[in-house]
Parts: sequence; structure tokens; C-alpha cells
Amino acid sequence: MATGKRGRAARTYSVRKLTLPSILKPRLDELSAASGALYSQVLTTFWRTLRRSAGKRKDHRRKAVFLSSGTLQKLFPKDPAGLLHSHSCDAVVDAFIASVDSARTRKKTDPKARFPRRRKRFSKVTFKSSAIRVRDGQLLLSTGDRAHPLVIPWAFDLPVSVEIGWRACGGYELRAMYVDTRPVQTPLGDGVAGIDIGEVRIAAVYDGQGVHLHSGRLIRARNHYANKHQAKLDARIARKKNGRPPGQRSSKRLRRLQRARRTLRDRIKRQNRDQLRKQAR
Repeated sequence: MATGKRGRAARTYSVRKLTLPSILKPRLDELSAASGALYSQVLTTFWRTLRRSAGKRKDHRRKAVFLSSGTLQKLFPKDPAGLLHSHSCDAVVDAFIASVDSARTRKKTDPKARFPRRRKRFSKVTFKSSAIRVRDGQLLLSTGDRAHPLVIPWAFDLPVSVEIGWRACGGYELRAMYVDTRPVQTPLGDGVAGIDIGEVRIAAVYDGQGVHLHSGRLIRARNHYANKHQAKLDARIARKKNGRPPGQRSSKRLRRLQRARRTLRDRIKRQNRDQLRKQAR
């Protein structure tokens, strides 16, 4: 079990993913747009406050103001449209502050790391434990409208938190988080092995007596195939006329090509993940 910042034992979690039906898409679009609008407000306020407090010129008498997560949560207790639960709004603020802290940590080793500065039109929606209920085989997720929660058919236990976001291949996906209560597996022997991870050979394992090589050529060949076909799809997509008046949909063939590209990338990702899990086992 991992250890947290304050020396406490950090919990481990497991995630259950569920593809949501398309009938919920209009409601989820509204919630995702509300989350994106709130994220943009938080981002704008954070950087505008920092810029105005520090000033354009370096002045040692002026102190830069970095708004904390608690201050931003007090400034933005709800989203502009009032569609999100109050704790879902707090989760949006926490996600932005986590991105800032992550970028600050990466900058210590990577000078090219950037802070989050781009606004979002849509963003993921997070429901904390206070907004989650399971009743009569249904998962009830509280929103800004208490009388009309988000209802999803559910045949599992009550999760700790729920996150709804857009999948790379299209459609919304629900990610339910549970506390992992499985016991830590004890080693079967007292030997020690060294593992060297690579690309041509995924792992070279040495246990003091012999070397075991695990080839990665299948994944490499699959990635080469995907890059080759994606380049062909990119060339065909680039030839299509993408500029269109506001409110008018793009051509059917362009949407078909974009869907084929998303399907290809998602399929290769699943196959590579399955291969890595098999070799790790």
C-alpha cells in the first residue's frame, strides 16, 4: 500500500467503466458544458489575479497572489447555469489546482512543461460520495436540480465517486471508483529478479541464473500498421472541406472518415493493452 504526503497509508482504488446509452447524451452534454464553463471561469480568475497582483514589472514590494483551492471554491460555489451539484463544482476547482501542481512539479525536470491556460468548452463531470445513491437497481447522481437527478441503471455496489467523461472513440463513459480491499499479495519465494524494460523487448528479466526475454515486436508491428493507415485517413480528411457556416453540419463522408480514424486508434489501444497485460501476467 502506498504512503501519502503526511505519512499516512494511502488507499488504493479500482475502477469500473460503463458505456452510457445515447439517450442520455442531451442531458450529459448540458452537464459537461456547465463543467467546462466553470473550469474556464476558474482558470481565468486564477491567472488574472496572479497577473494583476504581480504587475508587469518586477517589483519586490509587490507579492504575487496564488489563489488556493479553498479560496476558489468560495468564489465559485456553483456553475453559471446552476446545473451541477455543489460538490461537483468543488471537484472542478480541485482538478484545475491539481493540474497547476502537476505542471509545477514537472517543470523541475522538464523546462518545456506548461501550466493549464486553455479554456474548455466541455469538461468531465465528477460526483462525490455525497451526490451518489443506489436505489431499486438505479444509480442516482445528484445535480443542481434536486428533483431531477441523473438516473442510470445499476447492478453493482455503491461507489465512492463517479466520473463521467467523453471516450476517445466517441460517446460518454461512466467511471465508478471503489476502494480496493484485496489483500496485498505476498511473494512466493525469497529470490530477487531484475527487469529491464524496452521497446523491441518489453522486458528482459534476470533472476541470477538465467535471462528471460519478452518480445515487443507484435506491439511494434501493430503500431506501425496503425500509423500507416492513420496517415492515409489524415490525408483524405485534409482534402475534405471542413469550413462550414455556424450551425451547419459537415459532410457525411468527412464524419465517416473521422469515425474510422477514432475506431482505428481505439482498437489498436485495446489490443496493445491486452497484449501488455498478458505478458505481464
